[in-house]
Amino acid sequence: MIRFSKLVAALAVLPVLAVASPVLADSPGQLTGGSNTFMVKNLTQSGAYANSISATCNEEVQYSVRLHNAAYGGLTNIVVKANIMSGNMTAVPAEGASQGTTGTATVSLPSNGSIAYVSGSSILHDVNGNVIKTLPDGITTAGVNVGNLPGSTTEFVNFKAKVACPPVEQPVYSCDALHVTSKGNRAYSYTVDATAKNGATITGYTFDFGDSNSVNTTVNNTTHTYAKDGTFTSTATVKFNVGGTQKTAVCSQTVTVSTPTTPTPTPTPTPTTPAAIPNTGAGDVLGIFAGASAAGTAAHAIVSRRKRGL
Repeated sequence: MIRFSKLVAALAVLPVLAVASPVLADSPGQLTGGSNTFMVKNLTQSGAYANSISATCNEEVQYSVRLHNAAYGGLTNIVVKANIMSGNMTAVPAEGASQGTTGTATVSLPSNGSIAYVSGSSILHDVNGNVIKTLPDGITTAGVNVGNLPGSTTEFVNFKAKVACPPVEQPVYSCDALHVTSKGNRAYSYTVDATAKNGATITGYTFDFGDSNSVNTTVNNTTHTYAKDGTFTSTATVKFNVGGTQKTAVCSQTVTVSTPTTPTPTPTPTPTTPAAIPNTGAGDVLGIFAGASAAGTAAHAIVSRRKRGL
């Protein structure tokens, strides 16, 4: 009799358990959070997953989103979105944000670096690492729908990103040209052209005039007067600071110094003063004319007699 009573009591409990089970199955799912919800690792360095890592130029990293539905009820159309620049991730099912989760995973980059999603790298895995399906791109923009997640199930969304850095411009420094200009009387002016960029700076100049004279200066021009004629090789040495290291570059120019010969001036001829004509009056002129006429008459008479044989 006692055994029968116990059996009846046990059977009376069974309907209650049968009614409770469907209630649990129909309850909404819930994605759990935690430090392992969103993690990242450096693939290039074969690093382990962590919430914060570092990566440098051209290195590849892999992110992992853990989707763990701790409830009995399923979740549908879970949209996963990650902002890899800020390091924030959200996973929101169609049932609402309250059933979703968030996470943070950051990558420290070089000062000139950036990080970008690797196209075609989003994959959905099961808890054992088996590939469930390849996901479309978009996880780092509008988000990607990974589908449904049954209750008491864990899946992972993995995707890759790569660090990019612009090419580093090397310092440029050079001595481009030395200009020499004659100023007359063996005096010359010197100007040097030089280039310094991408971190290189000019710290000074040395001008060597080739006659055992030189000058140090912080400006790119100077003057010099040679003591004698000749041909001299002048140089300009430009001094640079390149990343804390002293560098130099040299320009040269050949200078031919000659003093122009002063031509001897041609003497100016002394003008000849013509003799003065005698100042004769009218009487003197008549006397001269009369004398000339008489002489002419006499000469004519002599010639006439000779012709006649007299």
